[in-house]
Amino acid sequence: MRVGVAGCGRWGTKAIREWATLANEGVITGVDVHDTNTAALKQAHKIQGVSRAHTDYDKMLREVDVVHVCVPNERHYSAAMDAIRVGRHVLVEKPLTTNVQDAQRLRRAAEESKVALAPGHVYRHDATVKYAKDQLAAAWLGKPLYAKAQWTAKHDPPTQWGPVWDLLPHPVDILNDVWGLWPQGWTGSRMGKQAKGAVFLLAQYAGGPSASFELSWLDAVRRRCIDFVHENGVASLDLAGQRFTTHDQNGLRQASPLPSNTLLAELRWFAAGCKDPARLRWATDAGVGCVRAVEAAAAVAP
Repeated sequence: MRVGVAGCGRWGTKAIREWATLANEGVITGVDVHDTNTAALKQAHKIQGVSRAHTDYDKMLREVDVVHVCVPNERHYSAAMDAIRVGRHVLVEKPLTTNVQDAQRLRRAAEESKVALAPGHVYRHDATVKYAKDQLAAAWLGKPLYAKAQWTAKHDPPTQWGPVWDLLPHPVDILNDVWGLWPQGWTGSRMGKQAKGAVFLLAQYAGGPSASFELSWLDAVRRRCIDFVHENGVASLDLAGQRFTTHDQNGLRQASPLPSNTLLAELRWFAAGCKDPARLRWATDAGVGCVRAVEAAAAVAP
């Protein structure tokens, strides 16, 4: 099984390195790369394990079995659909698409073509998230009341889509992974012209908890945190520090699961899933659900 990576930017280069690791291990047979930026393509081609470099996307599609879409958000749909139409399995970086209609079209096309389609919800493969999910499922903290998510970093706006499309997909997907729920309604606001890189959102969940989200490109501290407030205590998930902490009537407890190579774990999972695409339908559904949630959130904080 040969893999082609579309897009040799910052994240695409990370993905190429991990796919190359799987190629060197014999899990896949090789890695091709594509980009219209010839300088980026040349650098990617130097990575050990990369076989061929392409400026022609259609040519790469003819020579690979799997495509990993790492191009900008606005090109996710077209790159993925082109690959599905010629029978390629497709992993798409988050978000799956930039509107729910396109996400549903990809899902239907993948089902009809009997190929695997999954979003790059990389934190579903993170050791600390898995540990937190197991601890919270044990219900010893009691009923969930609400959650507080902070997804922040200091940098120039990386995309035309704003902080909601850039930052919200991961925390809202983690909450779905833990709670099994998607938001049913949103309220929110931006911080004004002087702080247009920051958004505050409140999500309501059917028959249960609520969640607040702070999304910012302006905060000098990189945060990847979710606090889960339950009736018997609080659990804090810190993905930047790979820590999970609980505070209840018995005091403070902290667990630090062994750090994992989350991206490599995701790619192994997807490569295995391509052998039986029906096994990944839940992931496709999660990708569509995430797009629906983010699109609704963006509508209240444009």
